[in-house]
Amino acid sequence: ALTLASAPPLNARVRAVVAHAAAPFAGYNSPPSPHAVPLLKHDAREDWVVPPYAAASMTPGQLGPLNGTVGEGGWLYTRSVEVTAAWASAFDSAAEQGGGAADLRPAGSGV
Repeated sequence: ALTLASAPPLNARVRAVVAHAAAPFAGYNSPPSPHAVPLLKHDAREDWVVPPYAAASMTPGQLGPLNGTVGEGGWLYTRSVEVTAAWASAFDSAAEQGGGAADLRPAGSGV
């Protein structure tokens, strides 16, 4: 979901993403573009399959190549803090261009 919502052509159609125990592979953390998309991310504290931070990595307290956490199967994942920072940067860029979260409101909603 993170990868599909971050790039065209689906980026313009997705209104929000909820990621439950998910992270892009290390080296593939891209902010959504050209449209900022809200992200709600849930991570488990002790997830060894898709570890959200270094302490949960299979190499406890250490990051693997590309600053990735090492999952149980040996896959490298982007740390959760880096994922949320990348997605937040998309809103910073949209705000600088006169857009941002306000653009996500339904037309005529008055909200």
